[in-house]
Amino acid sequence: MDLNPISILASVSRNRMIMPFYHAINDRPPVHLKHLYHIFTEEQFEADLDFLLKHFQPISIGDLLAFVKNSRPLPKRCFLLTFDDGLREFGEVAFPILKKKGIPSALFVNPYFVDNKELFFRLKSSILIEAAQQNKIAWEHVNEVTGKRIDHFKEGINFLKSVSYPNRQVLDDLAPVFEVSFEEYRKNNRPYLTFDELRYLQQQGVFVGGHSLDHPLFNQLDVNGQLDQIRKSMTWIQENLLPAIPIFSFPFTDFGVTQELFQTISTDHPLNPALTFGCAGMKQERISTHWQRIPMEDKPRTAKQVIYQQYLYYLAKALLKKNTIKR
Repeated sequence: MDLNPISILASVSRNRMIMPFYHAINDRPPVHLKHLYHIFTEEQFEADLDFLLKHFQPISIGDLLAFVKNSRPLPKRCFLLTFDDGLREFGEVAFPILKKKGIPSALFVNPYFVDNKELFFRLKSSILIEAAQQNKIAWEHVNEVTGKRIDHFKEGINFLKSVSYPNRQVLDDLAPVFEVSFEEYRKNNRPYLTFDELRYLQQQGVFVGGHSLDHPLFNQLDVNGQLDQIRKSMTWIQENLLPAIPIFSFPFTDFGVTQELFQTISTDHPLNPALTFGCAGMKQERISTHWQRIPMEDKPRTAKQVIYQQYLYYLAKALLKKNTIKR
């Protein structure tokens, strides 16, 4: 009998499949990411993977779909690993490590950012925060652009972190005040994978899926706007990459996405994904083709710490009958 703690937690919770996800792995977090979330080093990432491999067997998107559609059995304990946003670090750092360890993966991309055509607005926030830390900023000029009353550095940083999808234009308006050119930054630093790199990764067995066109927060869109983001991103994926299995992960979170939308994208439509993913942690879903993943970068914690915490939190919520997402 397997009596290690993970085995016991998986058995007691009846939750034997986990889905950790990351954005980037880099020994030197780039400016456009360093103020967004914790970036793991290669050594830390390998340690995370070794922990996962010790307690779970890796599965692929194909394995998951076969389980969902045909009830094909999965390993006793398993994990599906995914990466969001299509950042360059996946191809240059993470994938070689995953390939060496024999771990399949999926990558979710935003068509507007492929080939570094545009920058996700949150990356722009991180770039401006770095500029504010490195240079003396005239906050009165910031106030002229924003209409705010920002008097000191901390208020300015909090404002930059608070910018959301609907008012993202303010970051472009502020760039000259911070002496930043997003176009030059984009060309010089190439945060995202190119189309050719995506094709190569796909040929190497990576499943590439949609992640919306330009990474909005879905609960700030109406149902038509949400559907438009899904269908247009999936159109780009299917026309350009011809995936064997169409998949989609909601940007930021699927919180606020209605049952109506899930019913719409569950119909037999050529642009509907076969599987979709959120990032609410270890939770149960009533929608058989939709799965919740575990964010690994919220804090500088090891996979062991995150997974233990997720299991304990799941069991605590189960006692209150609050471990299933209701829409």
